[in-house]
Amino acid sequence: MSMEAFHGRLAGIKHNVDALNDRLSDLEAEMQRHPGPASKPGKRGP
Repeated sequence: MSMEAFHGRLAGIKHNVDALNDRLSDLEAEMQRHPGPASKPGKRGP
């Protein structure tokens, strides 16, 4: 694999990770606004 191809692949992976981190942040914010049954007392959560 050439260095140029490697850097292109690395940039693609970074883009995917950034997109997943953004989605995770959105989900965490949503969970704080609307907690689900797992966050009620007596329930086991992550």
